[in-house]
Amino acid sequence: MARAGGSTPGDDAQGDAPLVAAALDVMLPKGLSILAGVDLAASCVVGADPKRRGGDWFDSVPLGGGRVAAIVGDAPGTGLPAVAAMSQLRSVLVASLLRTGDPQTALIELDAYTARLPEARAATVVVAVLDPAAGEVTYCTAGHPPPLVVPAGGEPRFLEPSGAGPLGWGSRSFPTLTATWAADEALLLYSDGLLESAARAQGSATVTLAAAADVCRDVTGVGLVDSLVRRLPMLLIDGHPNSNDLTLVAGRRRPEPLGDLQLDLPATGEALITARGELDAWLAPLVLSAIDAMSLQHAVGELLANVVQHAYSGRPTRGRVRLSARVTDDATVEVEVQDDGTWRPTDSHDLLPVDGGRGLNLARLLTDQLQLIEGPEGTTVRLVFAPQRPVSMYAAPTLIQSRHRRALKAEVRSGALALSGPLDLNVADDLRQLLGRASLGSTRDAEVDLSDVDVLDSIAVQVILDAQQASEGNGRSLTLVAARGTPAQQVLDLVRLPYRAPSSPSSLTEDFPG
Repeated sequence: MARAGGSTPGDDAQGDAPLVAAALDVMLPKGLSILAGVDLAASCVVGADPKRRGGDWFDSVPLGGGRVAAIVGDAPGTGLPAVAAMSQLRSVLVASLLRTGDPQTALIELDAYTARLPEARAATVVVAVLDPAAGEVTYCTAGHPPPLVVPAGGEPRFLEPSGAGPLGWGSRSFPTLTATWAADEALLLYSDGLLESAARAQGSATVTLAAAADVCRDVTGVGLVDSLVRRLPMLLIDGHPNSNDLTLVAGRRRPEPLGDLQLDLPATGEALITARGELDAWLAPLVLSAIDAMSLQHAVGELLANVVQHAYSGRPTRGRVRLSARVTDDATVEVEVQDDGTWRPTDSHDLLPVDGGRGLNLARLLTDQLQLIEGPEGTTVRLVFAPQRPVSMYAAPTLIQSRHRRALKAEVRSGALALSGPLDLNVADDLRQLLGRASLGSTRDAEVDLSDVDVLDSIAVQVILDAQQASEGNGRSLTLVAARGTPAQQVLDLVRLPYRAPSSPSSLTEDFPG
């Protein structure tokens, strides 16, 4: 990219570094597909040399039947041109895989496209279709290093290259090979930056890479793929900055696919606590992002609370609520909540209706699809959600820590009431009392920080709304605070309740009085 004043290409690359980093953050996937039979993990370690950044990419594409295509590619060049070429290659390949389900056909189409994109010629890519049901991996190495197999027992081994050349070189031949894929076995795809780091460390790239992967086998289960994509590059970098980007995708075949969750509980407030814990335990092997886990838990909690509050009102005895969840072959999570009660429709379509219905609206907004099935024997609500496993992107050996759910806690920070833990039906009365004490019965201005709240359901939203309206009636204000990216911020945006971002955190805290 030429600039006035005769700057050199190296200067351009250095100056474009922030733009390249921002473009990579936008264009690379934020997560990987979730499947019942495969654990997936990925990482991208940004190179220390700005002049060599930009061309590496990765993806995962569910192909139905529990299969998934894992992809790692490398576009030629550096900087913004390489990012632009990478983005086009990724889009075309994903579209072809979704349409055909066949890696060979998809690569032939990608090669034809690359022939008309000069800046992408000589790009390399490896595509591996993981089929846990058949215990097979079908793959093609188009000018790219071959996958590394990391078994539960035995030595790591490289698969044979398929013989295909880089994209856009006119070969028009992309043969695929098939290898067996044993239970607990992991498959690692990687960019050539990883081999460069291995060669710098010991001199023999493939031997060093296999030996480092062998060290990562001291963990099992989903921890193996995490170790391969996070720990492996750090072992090879070993304190020396990597000049090139490192991109890795690992897939492990689970010994047994994740089974369905089935719960049959009394329709009481305690059912929400039991269901949340069981759903958390069921979701744990999937290792969802904090936002996806919150969205699914929140949506399910809204449906359960709706049953507890309304399905059996007016009856002398409480009924039952049934919850089922499964991971489909198309990489979605499908949840059903059933009861034997009566559905009470609402005429309001507003996100904050005064006569009920908010919980169903929130569940619909937090997931990809909601279906309501009414019948003489009860009601079924079906949710479909496509969560993703978060990807690690870092420039140093730092790992992202997940949020952990806690019990409800209140404290005062810099004069604000700071809440943490779940705000749901079970703590509605406690929340009402806390807000009342913070505002002295709605007679003084108060501030409530929800940044550390794990769950903010519609019942809690209503309690907060009631407290705000009571304060406004007395000429006072109840201000909400929520940090960007937190569960509370997501919900407050959905229900259109105003809030502000937190100020600089104070180190001074005290127990909330009373």
